Amino acid sequence: MVHFPKIHVNDQKSLLLEALFAKLDGIKKRLGRDPNVYIFGTTPVAQFLAEMLRESKRFLIKAFLTTREKQTARTLNGMPWVTLEDLNPLEVDAVVNTSIGSQDYINELLKANSFGEIICFLDDTSLEIDDVFQKKFYLPELGPVESFSELEYAYKEHRILMTKSHPYSKGEKCSECDLMSICDGFHKDYAKFFGFDEATSIRLPSKTYDPRYYSCQQRKVVEEQEYAWIFTDAEREQLCADTPR
Repeated sequence: MVHFPKIHVNDQKSLLLEALFAKLDGIKKRLGRDPNVYIFGTTPVAQFLAEMLRESKRFLIKAFLTTREKQTARTLNGMPWVTLEDLNPLEVDAVVNTSIGSQDYINELLKANSFGEIICFLDDTSLEIDDVFQKKFYLPELGPVESFSELEYAYKEHRILMTKSHPYSKGEKCSECDLMSICDGFHKDYAKFFGFDEATSIRLPSKTYDPRYYSCQQRKVVEEQEYAWIFTDAEREQLCADTPR
């Protein structure tokens, strides 16, 4: 899953850009020169931001950043694409983190390598991500799922990729099934010996992408020691008050 900026620079994105420009202006004032700015994070968001910074003619974008294991070319969308391992941290005045789901991971990576000042593009806003960016799913099985968080999408993405690289397979009936996006398919050993002739497509009112489709309808027994990660503080207090001792 990736996030693309919506077509128009709306009020939400204007607020985000103004906050970023203010931080970069502060760095420029402190250094007494234009800061060398690098961008690390979600590529479509980074590309949008690079274009906005170039249009402002106020800051110099040196390159997109990545790690050596992720780099597949020397340029990315016409911009230099350099790795943390090959870059001297002293040449970096600021890194703009454009990631959404991996923001904390990238911050820790940059701090561990002593890379300049870190600015999170989405850090100083309470806006909903979907108000600013449109989701585009590079795996059709990913979504959309109502009320799913970025972390939940990341978990689902991992699960989908696991079934693609591990010994599972799907047949023609699977592609017609409304549960295809939440089903692993058949183990390849089974399909090899028995084929897919016994498979039957399941029809629902509409396709579902929600892995909780069945489990959310099941009755659950929640032990008290699990309250902390399931319920809010208010819900937990109410449950404890209502539970006989």
